[in-house]
Amino acid sequence: AAAKRRVAFDVLFWRGSLARWVDVWLPEGGGDSEPPLRPSSLAASSGAAARAPTLADFALPLWAGLADEDQAAWTIDALFHSGLPGPGGVAVTSVASGQQWDAPNA
Repeated sequence: AAAKRRVAFDVLFWRGSLARWVDVWLPEGGGDSEPPLRPSSLAASSGAAARAPTLADFALPLWAGLADEDQAAWTIDALFHSGLPGPGGVAVTSVASGQQWDAPNA
């Protein structure tokens, strides 16, 4: 079951062209008229692909043990180049909005 979950997670969230996991942005609306969710339509999602990795969420699969060796290496490299690691750990975001969860808090 765990192996199937990992495969499903990769199909839905991993973008090889970006070498990272991304959020899935579902179309607004819903209801019976929506087409079924397909990986091909998710891969073309411009919202997820356009967002730069300024949030640490793209690295969470590392802590869940979902990364293969290549994914782990790419994700660690992206994390270190994201500007998120700091003296106290990894910041959740690089956005300094004044909110408790935003930079510079880790």
